[in-house]
Amino acid sequence: MKVLRAQRRAVAAMVSILALAGVAGCSSTGTSDNPLVRKASWFSYLNGDDLRTACRAGAPDQFRLVFNGRYDDQVRVYELGTAQSDGQLKEKVLTSYIVNQGFTLDSLQERLSGVDIMVPMSATEQKALWETLAHSGAFGTARAGTRLNSDELWWTVSGCHQGQVFFQVWPLNEATAYPPFFASIAALDRSGLPFPSAVKPPVTTLDSPRDRTKSGQFQMEVGDGGFIR
Repeated sequence: MKVLRAQRRAVAAMVSILALAGVAGCSSTGTSDNPLVRKASWFSYLNGDDLRTACRAGAPDQFRLVFNGRYDDQVRVYELGTAQSDGQLKEKVLTSYIVNQGFTLDSLQERLSGVDIMVPMSATEQKALWETLAHSGAFGTARAGTRLNSDELWWTVSGCHQGQVFFQVWPLNEATAYPPFFASIAALDRSGLPFPSAVKPPVTTLDSPRDRTKSGQFQMEVGDGGFIR
């Protein structure tokens, strides 16, 4: 009986998700726990459209740093200074099912909405993180024409600093190193989830995060100060 009620709650949650997605637009208003809304606005979210709209002289500094660890495997989002972060570093982790975990209602919920973690930071720590972002070239000009594939590793950052919009990308492969800010972010990360190797995992025939035979992959290209629509 308990199992039946749990199944009904899961179905109701899915119906709610579908209903919300039906009225959702494609412009991001920040992190969404709704997977369909999140996917529909993913380009806008990575582009920081909501942060750009709020950025003007006198606006608070804020950033959204996103790690694409091969989209179907893991995505990590770090936000600081946004309304959602409330003076802390907000981390959201999105992952595929853990193979050995099996299916549970808890794993379904985490797969759909992700795991949110709030990391307390002092003003000194926040200042140091902004400085390492600057040292990493976050406030420079992202190279137009750079293409980011969903099944690869890369970082993007968007935000507002001293009243100016900024946007940058860092593609990763076996020949490139993680950007300078990585050590600071890895030290703050509380997910317990390992960062993936730059070496691509082998293709398998299993229905798993490492199955690269599926369609649904996407690519984004950098234009003038943001992603090309």
